[in-house]
Amino acid sequence: MQMHKILVLKSLNDNKNEKLQTAFLLEQTANKINSDYFKAKAYNSIGAYYFMEGSQAEMPKGSEFISKAYNLAQKINDKNLTNEISSNYSLLKVKQGLYADAIKMNDEVAQYYLSKKDFSGAQNSYNNLAFVFYLQKDYKNAITQFEQS
Repeated sequence: MQMHKILVLKSLNDNKNEKLQTAFLLEQTANKINSDYFKAKAYNSIGAYYFMEGSQAEMPKGSEFISKAYNLAQKINDKNLTNEISSNYSLLKVKQGLYADAIKMNDEVAQYYLSKKDFSGAQNSYNNLAFVFYLQKDYKNAITQFEQS
């Protein structure tokens, strides 16, 4: 139920505090049932909130949660979950100045989404790629990625 509520709130892009509280409830439920899958989903939502919506001082907390989510997804070897979390995880790589890692990760995720015919997911990944190239002042590649999206 909590995961559904997070998805609904995400689609509405509204009430971010309620989304955060719901993610913490999902984390509690995941701990009770010992589900790494739902822990990863919760950590990804919590991390995204702190990293992108929170204050500058909360960004490290966001990085910690997103890293935990990514590591759990890798541990349980769930390709869909790993790719979902990789979008946020690649932003951590950018923040750390690891542009090559972020580019590789976003490209792999885009290819995965294309192979699944998930064009919305691929579009998001190509937009992320363009953003990374833009930050590097590689405007030619940024334009290419934006056009590809």
